[in-house]
Amino acid sequence: MDDFVRNSLADTILHSNMSFIGDKLTIYNRKFYKGSAVKLMGTGAEVTFTLAGDELSIVQGLERNNAGAALIELYVV
Repeated sequence: MDDFVRNSLADTILHSNMSFIGDKLTIYNRKFYKGSAVKLMGTGAEVTFTLAGDELSIVQGLERNNAGAALIELYVV
C-alpha cells in the first residue's frame, strides 16, 4: 500500500535522484523508506532536486542527541 501511494498517487524523489553539495553520509536502516537515507554533514551542505507537483513533504530523521541539530531552509524557484 505504501508503494502504491508513493508511486501512483504522488512523486517520491529518492536520495539517489538528488544532487548534493558538501559532505554526506548514506545511512542504512529498515525504518527509512527503501532502507536508506542521506545525512547532510557540515555547514553549507545542501541538496537539489526537481519537483513536478505543487506540494512538498520533507521527512527528517532525528538523532537522539542535539549534536546533529538541523535548520532546514526551502527555496522554491
